[in-house]
Amino acid sequence: MNKNINNSLLQYIRDDEYTSFVECCEYYINVDIEYKNYELVFKNSFVNACLYNRLEFVKYLLQKYNLMNIVSKIAIRQIFPYSKYLCKINNYNEILVLLNNQTNIVLYE
Repeated sequence: MNKNINNSLLQYIRDDEYTSFVECCEYYINVDIEYKNYELVFKNSFVNACLYNRLEFVKYLLQKYNLMNIVSKIAIRQIFPYSKYLCKINNYNEILVLLNNQTNIVLYE
């Protein structure tokens, strides 16, 4: 299930299908399965959204990040410097400015 959702989300990011991406994310959050790996799905989606210069996706994922519990935030916080690096080498200035100015990223509560 995690692999299928992850592949679907990555395909939506590549194809720039924002509404399908949001619907798939909401489905994954609400579906009742025994094991969900939110951190892995978030990490892969966030890095790929930065890699493909998808500002709307990054904003949506940052909103979801701010709703996560502290353990999940600690587990995935290392992706932000890497994502900034990806944006910097690819000259994706809008996302880079968003990540640099993002005051809503709370690593500790």
